[in-house]
Amino acid sequence: MSKDSFGKILIVAVSLCVVCAVVVSSLAVHGMGLWSTMYGYICVKNDDQRTVKGLVYYQHGETAGLGGEVDNPIWRGQFPGKKLFDAQGSYKLQVLKGAGNKLHEHQADGMSGATITTRGVDNML
Repeated sequence: MSKDSFGKILIVAVSLCVVCAVVVSSLAVHGMGLWSTMYGYICVKNDDQRTVKGLVYYQHGETAGLGGEVDNPIWRGQFPGKKLFDAQGSYKLQVLKGAGNKLHEHQADGMSGATITTRGVDNML
């Protein structure tokens, strides 16, 4: 199944992020987790359109303590600063299962015990 069948992106707003004091584009994202469609926003810096400033989910039905960790600020906190694209403009952001501390600027660590939700997040981003 292709990545396009899991998630869709729509630029919904260009605004000033009051937390980080930079202009950001908010992109609506949605895709399938284990039990539900997850809905959220990813914000990227306007000046380069490749650096993530934040990720948040506003609706999902994932299992608390497992896939529901998409709400955990500690897990979401690994996304700011990640790069969506490489220097050649190819999309590179990945959410990996079991990656631990061996991550580079295009990778985020998945959630333990939530393989399908982790795949869903990876596919929607």
